[in-house]
This record gives sequence, C-alpha cells and structure tokens, in this order.
Amino acid sequence: MSNIVIQQELVSLLVVAKKAFSQGRDMCNQANIYQQSSQKYIETIERIHPKLLFVDNHISLQLKDLDSMRNYLDAGAETCKNRIKDRETRLQSLTIELTNIFNLLKECTIDKDILKVNEERGGKSQNEVTLFDYISDQEIIELQRLADDEIGEIEAKQQKKLRLLNA
Repeated sequence: MSNIVIQQELVSLLVVAKKAFSQGRDMCNQANIYQQSSQKYIETIERIHPKLLFVDNHISLQLKDLDSMRNYLDAGAETCKNRIKDRETRLQSLTIELTNIFNLLKECTIDKDILKVNEERGGKSQNEVTLFDYISDQEIIELQRLADDEIGEIEAKQQKKLRLLNA
C-alpha cells in the first residue's frame, strides 16, 4: 500500500506542478504583454519629449517677454502719472495766478479823465470803473471751459492707460 500512496502523492504533486507551471507561463505571457505596451509608451514619450521641451522653452521665453513688457508699461505709466501730476499742479497754479490777476484788475481803477474821453468818443456813458469791468464774462467762462477740457483730457488719458495696464 505504501506504493499506491506514493503513486497518489506523486500524481497529486504532478498536478500541482503542472498548475504552477501553467500559472508561471501565464504570468510570463502577461509580463511580456506589459513589457511590450510599456515599450510603446517609452517610444511615445521619447518622440514627444523634445516637442514638450521646445514648447516649454517657447512658453518660458514668452513669459520673459511679457514680464519685460509689463515692466516697460509700468515705467511708462509711472512717467505718465508724474506728467499728469505736473500738469495738474501747473493748472492749479495758473488758476491761482488768474484769480490773483483778476483781483488785481478789480483793484485797478480807471482814471476819471480817461473815462470822460472814452465817454466822449463812444458817445455813451459806461459803468466800467475798474480794469476788471472791461473783461467780458463770456471770455472768462470760455477760459474756464478750456481749462476744464484740458483737465478732462488728461484724466481720460490716465484712465485709458490704467485700463491698458490692468488688462
């Protein structure tokens, strides 16, 4: 009986060995499939890698150019802001000077003899007593309108440049 038991054990070992061999062969086949598909991925990556490097370098250069342009625009904007401030300051000082001139003209009375001569030439009596009285209200309004227009232009240019910078 011992011979039969040994034969049965040998048969069962043979079956187990065949299963192990079959599983090992299947695992090797699967490993070969993975190796082949991995090889395809490697070839694809090797083909694409130089293109990706080129695109990366191109994007880096564009970013550097954009940074340079931003710095240039920032410097230009700062220059424009300074010019606008200078113009506003100049316009304010001109307004103050004009006010001082008008006040001075209000204080300068016209000689009565000159008024008499003007009355004789014009043939009519005039109520102008100071030099300021000879300035027309319409001219003052026009002067103020021109100053307001120039200030508006400056502010519009400043807003346009700020919008460009923020875009």
